[in-house]
Formats: sequence, structure tokens, C-alpha cells
Amino acid sequence: MRVLPTYVLKDIILILGMIRKWTEYEITKKTIHKISMVVTIAAQINLIMLISELFKEFYFPTHHSMSAQYLFFGLDGH
Repeated sequence: MRVLPTYVLKDIILILGMIRKWTEYEITKKTIHKISMVVTIAAQINLIMLISELFKEFYFPTHHSMSAQYLFFGLDGH
């Protein structure tokens, strides 16, 4: 099963909203609500994974995490 990125699902929600507003084709609120729930849950999972990755990088400072420290804090604060 192929998983769509969240930005594609956001675009699908917008397109379904436009189709619902400007055409006679019936798209129920249940459909839009279900897709928006998928986007919301995917965003929450993405934030949890980001926080865990940042924790992993900065909790045990090694030579591998120096690039992340440079990315976020610069070279000696500059």
C-alpha cells in the first residue's frame, strides 16, 4: 500500500471543497472530515518523530551530532 504525503492530502481536501462548492457533485462532510483526520494524525506523528530525533541528536553529543549542532546553533554561537 502506497502512502501519500500530507501535502497531497491537503490538496485533495481543497480540491474536494472546491468541487463541492462549485459543482452539483455531492461530496459529503464525512469524506472531508475523514481525510482531515488522516492529515491531523500524520502531522502529530511527524512532530513526535521530529522531537525524538532532536532528542537523540542532542542527548548524547558525539561527532555525528556536530552537524546538527552547527545547523541549529551555528559555529560557536555565530
